[in-house]
Amino acid sequence: MGAPWYQLRSLVQSHGLVALSANFALYGDMSDRMMSLLATLGAQQEVYSIDLSAPGYCCVSFEKEVVDWCCD
Repeated sequence: MGAPWYQLRSLVQSHGLVALSANFALYGDMSDRMMSLLATLGAQQEVYSIDLSAPGYCCVSFEKEVVDWCCD
């Protein structure tokens, strides 16, 4: 996991580390755009998380959906 920045300051100086912040707003916007694009490719879509989507079929497990989608 991560460590507080103040605990890494010695590593920053000795190894030249650079701290970059995450851009969650940009990541969310890109995810929304991608999910919108994927929605145009099929009749149904199930969004499982910000970065995971699969063709949706009612009452079918995720694994079966992926197998059915990949093997058609």
